[in-house]
Formats: sequence, C-alpha cells, structure tokens
Amino acid sequence: KFTFITVSVTIVSGSVAERIQFRCYCVYASVMAGLIYPIVAHWVWGGGWLFENGVIDFAGCAAVHMVGGGAGLVATTIMGPRTGRFEGTRFHVTVNEFPSFSSVFSALGVLFLWFGWYGFNCGSVSQYLGQENVVELIILNTTLAPVGSTLIGLLLKTALNDFKKIDLDSLLNCCIAGLVSITASCSVVEPGYGFLIGCIGAVFYIGCSALLKQLKIDDPLDAAPLHFGCGIWGLFATGLFAHPDHVRAAYALDTYHVYAGAFYEGNDRGHLLAWQIVTIIAVTLWTCTTSFILFYTCHKLNFLRVDGQTELVGLDQRLHGGAENRSVILDAAASQVAQNQAMRAAQQQNQFRPIAE
Repeated sequence: KFTFITVSVTIVSGSVAERIQFRCYCVYASVMAGLIYPIVAHWVWGGGWLFENGVIDFAGCAAVHMVGGGAGLVATTIMGPRTGRFEGTRFHVTVNEFPSFSSVFSALGVLFLWFGWYGFNCGSVSQYLGQENVVELIILNTTLAPVGSTLIGLLLKTALNDFKKIDLDSLLNCCIAGLVSITASCSVVEPGYGFLIGCIGAVFYIGCSALLKQLKIDDPLDAAPLHFGCGIWGLFATGLFAHPDHVRAAYALDTYHVYAGAFYEGNDRGHLLAWQIVTIIAVTLWTCTTSFILFYTCHKLNFLRVDGQTELVGLDQRLHGGAENRSVILDAAASQVAQNQAMRAAQQQNQFRPIAE
C-alpha cells in the first residue's frame, strides 16, 4: 500500500500543471504522504472504522483516487486558471483550448497505465494461492471497464462534435475513467456489471469535466474529474453491484459477515450502499478540508503559484532548462492558431460566396 502513496500524490500534479512552484510541490507531497493519505488508508484498509463497518474499497477508489483528485481540485481552485484559459462569466464560458504536446506520447502513457492497472488491482489481493478465481475476475473487470468507458466516450464526444471530429485526448481520459471506476469493485462484481460501471464512468467524467470548465476551474489533465469524480462513482457502484459470493471469496468472510450490493437480496440489504456513501462523505470532508488548509497557507506565504512571466515563458525553460521542448510546443501552438484562422476565413468566404446562376 505504500506504493499507492506515490500515485495519490502524482494525481495532484496533473491538476496544478504549468503553474505550481516546485517548493510547494515538495511541501504538499510530504503532507499528503505523511498525513492526508495514511488516515484514509487506515479508515478503509487498516482496520479503521469504515473497514469495520463493511466498506469495500478493494484497490483504492477512496484512499488513492479520491484523495489525490480531491486535493488536486482544491489546489487548482485556489491557484486559479492558466493565463488566457477562459473568457466570459461562469456558466457562459468560452474555453480556449491549449494544444497538447504529443497525442502519441499521451496514448502511449495511457497504455502503460492500463497495463500497470493490472498490477495495481491484482496486487491488492492478499495472496494468490487459493484465490486464483478472484485474480481472474479482477483481470476480466480491469479489461472490460475501460473498454466500455472508451466506447461510450467515443460515442458521446463524437456526437458532441457533430460527428465531425474524434477527440483523442478525451478518449484516452475516458479509458482512465473506466479504470478508476472499477478500482473499488474489481474483485466483487460480475463482468457484465464491470462493463456497465465503466460505461457510466465515462459519462460521469465527461459531465464533471464540462462542469468544472463552466465554473472556470482549470484542470489541465482533468485529474479531478477523472480521479475524484470517478472515484466517487466507483465507491457508489460497489454499493449497488457487489455480489455476495465474490465478496466472500475476495475477503475470505463467512456468510454472516458478507454485505452485498443493493441489487442483491439478503440480510442487511442496503447496509453496504449506505456505508459506501458515508465513505464518500467522510473522505471528501477530510481530504478537502486538510488540502484547503495546506494550499491556502501556501498561497498566503506566496509560494503556491509561479509569477506571470515564468508561466508565460514556461516552467521548463525558466526553471529547468528545457528551452528546446518549450520552443517545439510554442511552434505547435502557433501553427494550430494559424490553421484555425485559415479555416475560419475559408468558412466565411464560402458562406458569403454568391450563388452562380
């Protein structure tokens, strides 16, 4: 579980990318690793009050993803958006898209993440010998959920673009949304429900991402919608779809201590769903409160965000000596702007062209 700390801390870096001071990064990484994450991990895994009441968070929707995504959401809200990101007022926002450096590298990174997720989820099994069926179920659900989320993301995002454009970056994020959504329940749900959880996870991610943009909250990698939003859905879905036989196998419990999802008959029906909701509330309050104190203190001490000139030039070039990569990004951005202007000019010309007799 100590390895999961690095994942939780890294999630925050996606929300504050391109404008956080390095010393603030060091401070928040230390506080999250030493305080915020361990408390939640104890609650849900270490025999804490949530674990004792039957909460299921098999591989870390709460302890890893909600903690990292919630802290990232608080941090980027306090920090403010990148310069030039939004125009207009809230709920009437024009979003200026910043081109990504490389969609090829992004796709390769998601493939690495997906492959690593098999270790992430399967590695949460207490022992492999005697639990081979549990591992097989985890592998199957860890495959089906991102497949479902990517398919739904493809349909929704293409429809939102009038079926004229496929947004690759959004599809990659939808794949991660499915992986996050299945993390809590990968060992306790039927494969069909695993696929459904992934599908709904994509909808959840797309909706949360759009809402943040309308609230003028700038999350460059959509880390908060992906990890905090889909982490909430993953915990809630576990309370609906957890199969009693799979719970018994994954946790080695006898019949009298198994709490199944609300979709299944049995004693204490609804108990698991109720405590999954309690977990969502408790983790949200703890993470957001402690993160607010941390990042607001950094803000007041003036070492949260870099100055405007450094942000404009780029942290790589100003602070880390990465001028070459920055110039490539700027050239790509300038090329994209010129291409967009040429397309708009061509559209206007076609619009006002007189009809030939």
